[in-house]
Amino acid sequence: MVRIICLILLSWFLTVPLKANAAERVFLVTGRTLYVTGEAIEFSAFVSDDLLKSKSIDEAEPLLSKVLYVEVISPAGESISRGKFILKRQKSEGALPIPDEAVTGYYYLRAYTKAMRNAGPATYTFLLVRIVNPYKDEVLPGTGKPLRIDSTQTAGGSNYTVSLNKRSFNAGEPVEFTLQPEAGNHADLVALTVVPELTFNALQYFKPLAVDSTTYGFHCRENAGLSISGVMRDETSGTVVAEKDINLSVIGKGQDFISGKTDDAGRFNFALPAITGERDLYLSPEITRGSHIRVLIDNDFCNIRVKLPAPAFSLSEKEKAVVLKLAANATISNTYNTTGKQVNMHGTPIDNSPFYGTPDQVLLLEKYIQLPTLEEYFNEIPALAKVRKSGGKKIIRVMGLQPEMGTYAPLVLIDQVAVNEPDRILAASPSNVERIEIINRPYLKGDKLYGGLVSIISRKGDFAGIDLPASGTFINYRFFNPGIAGSFTPDPATPDARNTLFFKSYTQPAGNEPAVYSFITPETPGVYEIIVVSPGPDGEMSVSRRAFEVVSFE
Repeated sequence: MVRIICLILLSWFLTVPLKANAAERVFLVTGRTLYVTGEAIEFSAFVSDDLLKSKSIDEAEPLLSKVLYVEVISPAGESISRGKFILKRQKSEGALPIPDEAVTGYYYLRAYTKAMRNAGPATYTFLLVRIVNPYKDEVLPGTGKPLRIDSTQTAGGSNYTVSLNKRSFNAGEPVEFTLQPEAGNHADLVALTVVPELTFNALQYFKPLAVDSTTYGFHCRENAGLSISGVMRDETSGTVVAEKDINLSVIGKGQDFISGKTDDAGRFNFALPAITGERDLYLSPEITRGSHIRVLIDNDFCNIRVKLPAPAFSLSEKEKAVVLKLAANATISNTYNTTGKQVNMHGTPIDNSPFYGTPDQVLLLEKYIQLPTLEEYFNEIPALAKVRKSGGKKIIRVMGLQPEMGTYAPLVLIDQVAVNEPDRILAASPSNVERIEIINRPYLKGDKLYGGLVSIISRKGDFAGIDLPASGTFINYRFFNPGIAGSFTPDPATPDARNTLFFKSYTQPAGNEPAVYSFITPETPGVYEIIVVSPGPDGEMSVSRRAFEVVSFE
């Protein structure tokens, strides 16, 4: 059913065939185009849809993807860094760390939405960047001629004029600059960056030379946030398992529980909470007698290998001098845990309280005389839940006055993981259990109603030593990445070793009124540039530049 519902919703939202999913496009800008290992690549992205161009942002917002996938890949298609980022009002900002072991060479920032995967990598955005590892002599092999590097790019004209009140500033001095849109400027997105000279070269976008596959599968548009999908199969019969329940539990911080059901093709799709970082997930399917069920999870990132242009790598003598400064500043920043580590968190703040709220009863086992089995704790003390037998099997029932309590089975959890085999839970040793929490009223989670809830909490967070069903699947899942650093605040006790002084993107404000922005100059003297990037009406790039110098106090 999930797949059918996705198809219906997409057709209803867009009133076009499903293949039009690929109409989404990503406009991508990086803070710089030259980086060293140990830094993070800052980017700003704007997602548009040709089919929705006639709609305002407010109208298009509910219809567009809410998740952007960004990777740093080699020309051979090997991913060295990746992340998921929230799209809000069609825009996203983020940063991907460059691994210390990365080899010097040309790389690509690859960006796409899950809907774009239906049409394959040819629809993705690939932006060329240079990465230098100053501690390794190895260089990625280049199969083409060196690229012409343009560090003065103003292709497509200039949509903006940048004004400064002077050209030279002292280290640590506040700087204000004015951004004046030119007449007729209708850019969707404006990206502002302030960086050392020669570190922002001409933006170059490429398409894959080759793609390993022409079959891209089916992916629902993520217009409500992150999602995880897959299929349930019966390995005994070799068939898919249709119209069966499957539960997903988010374990640990940000814990949650989501119930679902496979469609007629055995597929499932879960909408996930908007949290950051990595979490363990447990997917537990409904057990069918005599079957051997296996849960197969779709790749959350695109795993189709591509081949991209691989120019021979080179640096001019001036660029080598710039790279040495970048490397020195990156080392200082990482040592003092400064600019490279300051991040704003996307997503929902983590709430460590149970997803089900305050229970109606809490049984602390240490307050009672020690009993040999969990079943006796349910049946021998005044508990709101009891163990009964039905069809020769033990079941747990929650006592309640509402009629639904006798109609629906309760949601039974151990360490926030749903287990639909009570015998497994009742086999846990009471010495491994800290408490039992009970809700004795109908409990609605998503669109599924339960006859109450029983939550067993172990002492060590180890599921009280029981074996979870073999048909279940544990995966370590990457939720949203943190956002990029906020405004820089000077700290007298910490060296200011920023390589990017300012990086921000904005949707085009109404009218052509000038806007004023500010930043603080770094301690590293040299020539810097204020760079304004925006896409033109025909897709060409508009780049405006204004140079200034930072001088030391000495």
